Amino acid sequence: MNEALDIQGRSGHLGATWKSAFRSRWLVPGFALFLAVQFTAQGADLQIKTLSKNSPTYGARALSYPKGGLGVAIPIRLIRGVHPVVRVTVNGGRELDILVDTGANRTYLPPGLFGDRKGQELIHLKSLCFQNRVCFRDAAVSTAPTNYSLARPGYYNGLLGVDLLRDTGLTIDYKARQMFLGNGGIEAGGGEAIQTWFYMDSRSRRPHAKMTVGGMEFLGILLDTGASFTRLTPPMIARLEAAPTAAYLEMAFSTTGVQRTAIINLPRVCVNAKLCTQDILGQKASWPAVGATFFRNFRTTFDFRNKRLILRPYSPAWKPPKSALQRLGLQLDIRDAGTIVLVQTGSPATLSGITIADTLVSIDGRSVADLGYLGAHENLENQDRRSTDITLRRKDGGTYTAHLTARAP
Repeated sequence: MNEALDIQGRSGHLGATWKSAFRSRWLVPGFALFLAVQFTAQGADLQIKTLSKNSPTYGARALSYPKGGLGVAIPIRLIRGVHPVVRVTVNGGRELDILVDTGANRTYLPPGLFGDRKGQELIHLKSLCFQNRVCFRDAAVSTAPTNYSLARPGYYNGLLGVDLLRDTGLTIDYKARQMFLGNGGIEAGGGEAIQTWFYMDSRSRRPHAKMTVGGMEFLGILLDTGASFTRLTPPMIARLEAAPTAAYLEMAFSTTGVQRTAIINLPRVCVNAKLCTQDILGQKASWPAVGATFFRNFRTTFDFRNKRLILRPYSPAWKPPKSALQRLGLQLDIRDAGTIVLVQTGSPATLSGITIADTLVSIDGRSVADLGYLGAHENLENQDRRSTDITLRRKDGGTYTAHLTARAP
């Protein structure tokens, strides 16, 4: 992913902290037991599903929802054409925008928001609720600081990880910009359903499968909705029959850092040699994943309970939206939307005189301070508008307005 979330690799010590602190309460020897106990709460038409109390999970004890609630769609924002971002309400009050990320082995929220003490890395939430009134109760989440768990409105306020998702099921409809929890979204939507199997890695309990790129098979690849691109390591690229052509360069934001990365054009990509798509963007990266440039071509369902991946292809007329970098040649910092981290040579941004020394002030008259990173990208990536006016501040303090016309779709 150009904004890769290798949570397990960089935060393995958190797993040890969690297991030590809660082993006596939650874990028992033996294999995982999923309890599908449901009842009606007194005085309310509310169903409570008990999750995996006896399995090694970081997840919540219960998933509550109004009767039929799992069949109700949850709206998502699609940022940079790849990132499904959902709004949640935490502990009955604080609204946060979090990235839906099957590649993160636990859920992350900003440190310090809920009374957690300095240095405390795991807290229990009373509730984490979605816009369709589905809620996780008593969820343990990490508050370790990351670039994707910022407290400011308009930025990534956290990650919805596989620790909660793996006991519920997940469907992401990139085209309709909505998602479903549980298996309520499996049968909905048009298109022929194609399914295959995945397995949960024994260490991180994240979904993995076989990936085929241009006829070459690679085993044990992470299925990662939080990865912007389908990721190949240099040794994997070296094994391909033909070297992928270069697409462009961009800045890659990990959970803790940023670096320049090469985006490449990939040939036919398949999961388990069955679910395939053509001509997608990939990333030359340090670890591999099937990412959002693959999944966004499908209405994507992770049936975690039965280890099924179910994809419904969109019609050939579906064209995934392009990022601000692809449309305008402009990339912003996920930690501060006013900071420009990359301007592509020969792009509309360069031709308008924009440089990385400039500070972005407003987009079409709307303050970037109010829009934040997510709002800024929604404006710059609005496919219904070919042109946009952005105001910038020069290093010497002077301001100017650039009129940008997006590249042809």
